[in-house]
Amino acid sequence: MFVGSKPMKLNDRRFSHDTHPDDWFLTNAGVPGSAGTTEVGGMPYFAAFGFGYQVHLSDSFFLGLNLGGLADRERDRH
Repeated sequence: MFVGSKPMKLNDRRFSHDTHPDDWFLTNAGVPGSAGTTEVGGMPYFAAFGFGYQVHLSDSFFLGLNLGGLADRERDRH
């Protein structure tokens, strides 16, 4: 098992959002990007967790298989 912290370098990007279909009352409800933009970038840190298995093939080599995930309390902001 493993537990730790994982920084992830995100390149600066800007994403345009369409309005939600239920936002028919907004002025530009049918226009792509009318809900605004979100800028994503920087170096957020996530909690890393998972488990793995290793098979030793020789003194110098092993085969490893890991399965894990990332978690953050403000995931939607990242």
